[in-house]
Amino acid sequence: MRAPSITRIAGNHFAFDVSRALVSRLGFRPTSPWSPPRPHATPELDFEWTALDDELEPLARWLPSWMQAKLDPTLGIALPPVPSHVFGRNMHTSVYAWTKAAWEAWTTYDVGKIEPLPSYAIPADKLVAEPGEPGLGRYC
Repeated sequence: MRAPSITRIAGNHFAFDVSRALVSRLGFRPTSPWSPPRPHATPELDFEWTALDDELEPLARWLPSWMQAKLDPTLGIALPPVPSHVFGRNMHTSVYAWTKAAWEAWTTYDVGKIEPLPSYAIPADKLVAEPGEPGLGRYC
């Protein structure tokens, strides 16, 4: 059996370790005493979304509006263009998701059957669009 072609889209992550010396020379400071300094550290924009290759284009068109709404809670969040499982309380706070098809393809390949989602995941069929919350804007 051949592994499915799956891609993980990651945002606001570094693919390499950033040295403290380099970051200090660039004028950035650590985000906390125990973490390395991170240029452009915006925790609201940290995310990983795993999808099948043919789902990438619709997700790529939708992700900017989702990221904007994560920064500004007054904006609502539309459902993703492909059925997706979101891990966490809701789409405003989640940083990890899989499309339903990618989850099924990977767990079937890896385990031999579709694995159940962890209890903290919101299944694709239970995921709802989230309205904006007036008065809670980050820039108000």
